Amino acid sequence: MSEYAFEISEKEQPSRLLTVKIEDKILFVDSNGKIAIDNRYDDAKPFSEGVAPVMYFESFKWGYIDWRGNFVIDPRYFDAGIFSEGLAPVKISEENEKWGFINRDARMVIAPKFDFVFDFKDGIAIVAFGAILEEAKFGIIDKCGNFIAKPEYNFISEFRDGIATVQFVDIYDYEQWGFMDKSGVMICSLDFPWVGQYSDGRAEVQGWEDNLMKFGFIDKHGKIVIEPEFGQTGIFSEGLAAAKKFDFQFPEKQKWGFIDKSGQFVIEPEFDEVSHFSEDLAVAAIDDLNDGKYGYIDKTGQFLIEPKFTSADTFKDGIAEIWIDDKMGYIKKDGSYIWEPTN
Repeated sequence: MSEYAFEISEKEQPSRLLTVKIEDKILFVDSNGKIAIDNRYDDAKPFSEGVAPVMYFESFKWGYIDWRGNFVIDPRYFDAGIFSEGLAPVKISEENEKWGFINRDARMVIAPKFDFVFDFKDGIAIVAFGAILEEAKFGIIDKCGNFIAKPEYNFISEFRDGIATVQFVDIYDYEQWGFMDKSGVMICSLDFPWVGQYSDGRAEVQGWEDNLMKFGFIDKHGKIVIEPEFGQTGIFSEGLAAAKKFDFQFPEKQKWGFIDKSGQFVIEPEFDEVSHFSEDLAVAAIDDLNDGKYGYIDKTGQFLIEPKFTSADTFKDGIAEIWIDDKMGYIKKDGSYIWEPTN
């Protein structure tokens, strides 16, 4: 018998289950669009590690179901997040709106005391204390709830390649930026007005050029590898980053394109909105065409999926969430529907 409240056989469960809405109720379909769990929930979050948090308005309590729709942890929480590395964040009650973490046996292994929490990854989780996230103090805990980095940072980004961007207040009460490793040790301080997420070997920075604030990129040592010359930038992903050519005279006319790691445009700036690349495709929109609808471009800048969506997310495992007005659905990389938009 398992020591846990539930144990999932990976051979039995579907590879991926997706939430869809029908008449304001949520149910789950598989990656072919076939209904996998026909129970109708009032709220639900994605499956992870074989289970998903779901909620009925009747009790306003969250519990966890398996891929058959059976409760493996009965509804008892005021709020609940997905499992990651065997732990899930939960709020016990409306009176105590702090987050703690349970294990698969539904045992509280990290006491509820955090105002904000993020999923565990590589044995650590980012947590924060404060009434609102923008003013919170961030720290990092291990799976026992011990602080690896004390909650004294204004911001800690997601770790990528073992590096997180952090903002802190120095001994002179000045806001500073830096890179931190997973042990909570500062790798380097960064002398820039703003530093973005480290990703794909680069991090965005704001810097001065000709007395104008522009965007460029640094490496993990804080060395500038792409000079600040852009009006705006996004993270590097799959070797490319979104960027706008700087236009001091007409900043509202700046368009998005994509640069490579040398800082050269490989997709000319002609888009009004873009995402980062994921699985060789990026979300893009041109306001003057298709009424600003979103589609998907490849790494040559050509639309492979025509712009027809009100909103669209990047692809993950060959599936993307899309919206048409207030209706949500899913598509494959060839643009065909897994689930046509419903609400």
